[in-house]
This record gives sequence, structure tokens and C-alpha cells, in this order.
Amino acid sequence: MKKLFYFLTILSLLFFTSCEDEDLNKLDVSSYTEGAVLTEVEIISTDIDKGDPAASEISVIVYFNDFNDNDTMDFVNVYVEFADTTPIDNEVITVDEMYLKTIDASEFIVDDSSGYPTSEITVTGEEALTALGIESSVLDGGDIIIVRYELVLTDGSIYSSDNVGVNVASTSHSTPFRYSGTVVCLAPSPLPSTLVGSWTIEGQDSYGDGWNGASIDITVDGTTTSYGMTSGSDIIHTVTIPDGSNEFSWEFVSGSWDSEVTFQIYAPSGNLVGDFGPSPTAGPIPINLCNDL
Repeated sequence: MKKLFYFLTILSLLFFTSCEDEDLNKLDVSSYTEGAVLTEVEIISTDIDKGDPAASEISVIVYFNDFNDNDTMDFVNVYVEFADTTPIDNEVITVDEMYLKTIDASEFIVDDSSGYPTSEITVTGEEALTALGIESSVLDGGDIIIVRYELVLTDGSIYSSDNVGVNVASTSHSTPFRYSGTVVCLAPSPLPSTLVGSWTIEGQDSYGDGWNGASIDITVDGTTTSYGMTSGSDIIHTVTIPDGSNEFSWEFVSGSWDSEVTFQIYAPSGNLVGDFGPSPTAGPIPINLCNDL
């Protein structure tokens, strides 16, 4: 009886294995493509200076990856869009997304350290305003200029922010294809009396386990201090900018789960100068000082 049972068991396994192999053979492997991405290496700048927007830049270093030989890029189209966050008399300026320029694959040079074709894509404030048909006089602190990349491959495939998954865009490859430049008023040097004193950072974590390594790094005259959240769902930091300071900079350092991170920054006046997240952009924090200068 046991021999019969073993025989039937082996026969069943052979049958199912055969079926599985048959099903696998029916798959048309040639119809699957791996796609491609523009992976973010570093955000150089995103601030648009209200006082001199034409000279400002939205600049990001990216590399091309097609998960094979990295030789299938044709070109990258760059588009710009304007988001009016400061309406006057309840009138919001609306401007359609506009094509700005094309970057040829030849402008991506293989980086010695990473091995990937790499390029710094820069959009100046002057380029963006001209393409959008907007006068600099209509800009105010908090307005946003959005830059979008459209990756075109030699086979005609197109990849951009509207057809990549959330994981690809924000975590596994950090390739959002879309960046925002915020109109801000930059701090003069030395810092005026309105910018020295006690600043407040209010931080939140939606999961309740802290920021998982993320932090806000503030550099004052060359000295950097990090402010984060090791555990819990919220925290308040008081940041003192000493009287007589010449300059400061604010930067968000990415952690493991930035999708859980939000934070607000308040100037010594009590004005809200920035509200960020979830998934704050790593790099310089565009705090809006226009109401504090």
C-alpha cells in the first residue's frame, strides 16, 4: 500500500511539474521590457530668488540607467509649469505646462565612480519665466516653478513622472522625474535682527517610530547641527541663531522612510516659513523669508 502511495505521489509531482513547465513556455518573454530611469544623484539648487529670479537655478544631477548596457537613451525633454500660491484679490495665475528644451544623450557623460551616464540638468529662472510667459513682478514668496523630465529611448519608449510607480519614483531608484523650485527671499549677510533668535521646528512622523535617520541640518557660519526624531510621532525643536551671525543654510537629510515625515519651520517672528512633506525633498530647504525681511 505504501509503495502505491509513493508511486501516486511521484506521478502527481511529475504531472504538476510538467504543467508548470508548459505554462512557463507559453510566456512571451520577448514582450517584456525593463524600462529606464533618471536616478537622482544630487539636488544642487531649487531656490528661486524673488529679488533676482532670472539668475536663479533649479539644478539636479541625475544618471541614466536602463538596467542593461545604458545605451538606449535618445534624449530628455524638459518642461516647466507654474503654481501660483499667492493669489492677489483671489485671482490665481494659471499657466499650462510648457516645453522648455531638449537634452541630447551625448550630454550624459559616463561617471568614473558610478559607471553610469551622468548629467547636471539646469533650468535657470530666466529660461522658465520666458517659456511660461510670466513677468518676474508677479512672483511672490511661496510660488512654485515645477520642472519635469521626459526620458525618451531609442525605441520610442517614454518615461516620466506620470508612468513610474511610487516605489521607483521615491525609494528604490529615487527617480521622481519632477522637481520644484520655490520662490523665496534669500537672507542677506550679515543676518538682520529679524532672522536671529529662537526658531521653531515642529516635526511629525505618521507611523510613530521617529524619522528613521532623517534630519534637518542647520549650518550657521560653518557649524552644522542636526535636528531629528529618534522615536515617537512628534517633536518640537528650538533652534537658536546667535546675534551677529553672518549666514545660515537649512538642509533636509533623507532617512529610510521619508514618506512618513512632515515638518514645519517658524521664524523668530512666529511666521510659518515652510511646511514640508510627506516625502520632503532631500537637499536645501526652501524657507520663505519674504515676510521677515
